[in-house]
Amino acid sequence: MSKFSERLKSFWRELLAFVTSPVFIKNFLLMLAVFGLFMLALFLWMKYYTRHGESLQVENYVDMHIDDAIKQARGRSFEIVILDSIYVPGRKDANMVLQQNPKAFSRVKKNRTIYMTVTRGEGDPVCLPRLTGRDEYSQYARALQALDIKLEVRERIYSTKFAENTILRLLVDEEEKDSKDLNNCVKVLPGSTVQAVVTERGNSDITVPNLKCMLYEDALFALRSADLNVGTERPDPSVSYKQDAYVYRQIPAAGKTIRVGEQVDIFLQQARPTGCPDYENQEADNTGF
Repeated sequence: MSKFSERLKSFWRELLAFVTSPVFIKNFLLMLAVFGLFMLALFLWMKYYTRHGESLQVENYVDMHIDDAIKQARGRSFEIVILDSIYVPGRKDANMVLQQNPKAFSRVKKNRTIYMTVTRGEGDPVCLPRLTGRDEYSQYARALQALDIKLEVRERIYSTKFAENTILRLLVDEEEKDSKDLNNCVKVLPGSTVQAVVTERGNSDITVPNLKCMLYEDALFALRSADLNVGTERPDPSVSYKQDAYVYRQIPAAGKTIRVGEQVDIFLQQARPTGCPDYENQEADNTGF
C-alpha cells in the first residue's frame, strides 16, 4: 500500500473521529439551534411587518353619513380622510359619502386610510341671468334650471304693451328685483326658488295635456307646445338614463285647467308603464295642444 493511501485513510479516520466527538456534536447542534431561532425570528418579523394574512374587506360607505362611516371604519381599524365636498344639484343632504377609495369590497391591510368625497348641503351662490334678451318666462325658466334654480309664477298682470308671459320683475326672498338689479348681479344659492311677475293677455287658461306613457323628451315637447313648463322632475331609482325614461305620473293631472306658463311636475321610470296605449292611440289622445 502506498504512502498516499495510508495518509488518505488516516485523514478519514481523524475526520470521522472529529465529527463524532461530543464536542463537535454539541457545537453543531448549538449552531443549528441558533440558526433555527434566527429564521423563526425573521419569519415572525416579516409577518408582523407585512401583516401577512391580515387583509380586511372594505365596506361600502357610499350614501352613508360621514359620521356613521367614520364610526364603522374605525371599528375595522381604518382611518377616514375627506378629500373633497361637492354640491350635487337636487340633493340637500349634506355630508353624505359620494365616492370612496379604495372601492367597496376590495381587500386592504389593517390601518389603511380610506379617502372619501362627500356632499355639500348647498352650492356656491350664483348670479341670476340677466333678463335682457330672454325675458320670456319659459326661456328664462330653462336658463335658471341649468343653474339648479326653480322659477315659479307669483302673479300675472294684464298688459297690452308686452307679449304674453313676459317677465316684468322677479321676487328673490320676497324682495323685488328688476332688470337693472339683475345687471348688477343678484346672487342666489342653487336649489332656491325664484318667483316671477309675468304678463298675460285675455284668457290664459289651458288644459293640462296627458303626459303619461310619454318619453321624457316627448313630454317636454308636449308641455312647450301647450305653453307650459316642466316643474320638478322626479325619477324613481330605476332611471339610469333620463332621455329614455317614461312619464308614469304628473301633477297637475291631465285635464286640469291651469294658467299659461305654469309648471307641471313629472314622475319618471325607466320601463314603459303598464296599460299604455299604442303609439297611434297615444298621439290621438294628445292632439289639440
